[in-house]
Amino acid sequence: MSIVEKQITKARKAINMTQVQLAVALGFKNKQTVSNWENSKSEPDSDTLVKISEICNVTIDWLLKGEDVAAKVEHNVDNMAVPSGTGQVSHIGPTHINNSSPSQGDNIQSDLISTVLQLNKKIFLLEAEIEVLKEENLKLSGRSRVKRSSD
Repeated sequence: MSIVEKQITKARKAINMTQVQLAVALGFKNKQTVSNWENSKSEPDSDTLVKISEICNVTIDWLLKGEDVAAKVEHNVDNMAVPSGTGQVSHIGPTHINNSSPSQGDNIQSDLISTVLQLNKKIFLLEAEIEVLKEENLKLSGRSRVKRSSD
């Protein structure tokens, strides 16, 4: 198994996504394409790698080279700006969370990362479902036009 295939598998599993869910989120009809990637039978094209990186919240470098995804997520959370409630923007990170102890900050940060990843997964799954519904709607509207024109 090459690095790309290992990384796709790791990224998918890190957000608790099945092969079917990833396939649907990417616009494929079934899991076979994802399975083929993960079993080194084929590789995704560059556009698909970009989509995978967005869905799984990883960098393309990480997918191609195996860079540490935890470091990227931690860096993103450390540098995430959030409203402070005072009209200013504060930054969140282990040492910036309500003057809490480091272990409390680490727990909050870990919970935040988990929540963000879960929300990203749900968003992409909903977007994929919307696309499927749009396609079905187009097919149905095409059938009704054919029926009307034949009447």
